[in-house]
Amino acid sequence: VTLFADHCAGCFYYLIAARYHDPQNTWIGASLGDDFLHQSIGILHLTSIYWSITTLTTVGYGDLHPVNTREMLFDIFYMLFNLGLTAYLIGNMTNL
Repeated sequence: VTLFADHCAGCFYYLIAARYHDPQNTWIGASLGDDFLHQSIGILHLTSIYWSITTLTTVGYGDLHPVNTREMLFDIFYMLFNLGLTAYLIGNMTNL
């Protein structure tokens, strides 16, 4: 469940950046450069999953962070979702 949530969130976060009108003003554009659309799909997927896992685990190194308002809103909702998911998983583990 957690890996599926990581994958979906990473892909959606990349989609937000790929559809943004100014590629340099995105989280992945700030990290990989404004020509990130020409990177291999493996690098893009790995970078997106890396962001998702560091956000899910609340490590938050700060190397990949939201740059525009759309990304900030998605980050807020993703962090709230992660809070609920973590509470659900811990609750299930305590019932074992």
